[in-house]
Amino acid sequence: MREFDPDFEAAAYSGVIGRYPDFSTRYRMVVCDLPRCFHAQPREEQIVAMARPPRLTGTRWDALLAAVTEHLAWEHELEPPEWVHEPERFCVPAWLVTDWPRDEPSDVDPERFSPPAFRRHGTLIDPRSLDPRGGEKYHWTPGWLNTWNLPEWPWENPPAYPWASPARSQ
Repeated sequence: MREFDPDFEAAAYSGVIGRYPDFSTRYRMVVCDLPRCFHAQPREEQIVAMARPPRLTGTRWDALLAAVTEHLAWEHELEPPEWVHEPERFCVPAWLVTDWPRDEPSDVDPERFSPPAFRRHGTLIDPRSLDPRGGEKYHWTPGWLNTWNLPEWPWENPPAYPWASPARSQ
């Protein structure tokens, strides 16, 4: 677990996208390192850490960064920052974000099991990336979605977080 860093903020992760051209480093930093650092912050610092909007990169990574931040806000019962609702932070059509080799099929369907923030932003991930080692508070299991008291999959219109509006098309 990371230690409390008073200078941590989600906005700094837009720099990761430009600094690291390879997919696996970007994925590891945005999906795993960002939540780890976020969880290490006291509640007051968490609110400050996600307040400033990250610089837009003009890539699909803007949507993934917004999805991770919105998911963390939900997980910590915080109001998400306004910048996560900006139309530039959504992928249309949805992006299947994978960190496994293309020639190896996954045994977990990201379209079915991605958390609502990721579905809303059009960034479908393998939820096994969201485990305690990846920065989540809870370990993912196939029944993990039921901890949210959500209806069974598949959903025609996936429920959103209480503050979320329907996905916006661009």
